[in-house]
Amino acid sequence: MSVTYFTADTLDAACRQAQRLLDAVDGPADRYGELYAHDGDGTAVYGDTIHRPSDH
Repeated sequence: MSVTYFTADTLDAACRQAQRLLDAVDGPADRYGELYAHDGDGTAVYGDTIHRPSDH
């Protein structure tokens, strides 16, 4: 398991960046990532789950 922090202007931009990050790391062929956004009060709010299947 790994935690990576990055910034993006929109949730769509964050999804695209997460897909690139999942493609770039060594690991199992079938990869998942979860996106969370800070709400300004220090709470992480769930945004999306990114799945990169082994045959992408």
